[in-house]
Amino acid sequence: MISFWRDQHMAVQAVRSIRMFYPKAPILILDDANLPMQPKVARQLVKLGVCYRKSDWERGGASGLGCSNFTRIHNSSQCAAFADFASEVGTDILCKIDSDVIVTGSDLPMWLGSNNMIMAASLKRNAIHGWCYLMRSKSL
Repeated sequence: MISFWRDQHMAVQAVRSIRMFYPKAPILILDDANLPMQPKVARQLVKLGVCYRKSDWERGGASGLGCSNFTRIHNSSQCAAFADFASEVGTDILCKIDSDVIVTGSDLPMWLGSNNMIMAASLKRNAIHGWCYLMRSKSL
């Protein structure tokens, strides 16, 4: 899950929604190091069993980078963090959501099928509300 200070309280609710359907699922929060959530909220998420890490990507066009370069670096950094986490916890399927997404059902992995990655929003099965990326760790 990606989060930052503005969405920090939504992140708590999103984690609680995940825990309702996936009580033992490993959860990684990548907090924007440039606009991080309050330490109190980060501690609350850790108490909910989340692995909390701050991002390592730069913001604000550092070194004159254009938007497309920032997006590529940002996505590359996220993928590296997701791949490391997947390796640490020994999982094949990852679900990337933002902190303003709520999980409302338990059949997320079924959507992936034989694909390596899918992207969806407010799917028919009503298992999620908001944008969701499901991917296999090998696709990273």
